[in-house]
Amino acid sequence: MYQKMIKEILKRLDRGYMDPRHVEAYMRLLHGTLDGISQEQLDRSARLCSSCVQAEGIRKAEELAQSYGL
Repeated sequence: MYQKMIKEILKRLDRGYMDPRHVEAYMRLLHGTLDGISQEQLDRSARLCSSCVQAEGIRKAEELAQSYGL
């Protein structure tokens, strides 16, 4: 569910090439769970966390995603 929303946000940010699982994993570091955050928070977090994916690289992002079972 979240990956679909994150994918749409990434498209708007011209980062549609990113794996939404990677962005979601970093978002879970920030929020623990994504159930209670607003759309505005989701948008801001996706923007911030997509920058984290860029900075840390795909390998670390994939390791983090797998650690969350994504």
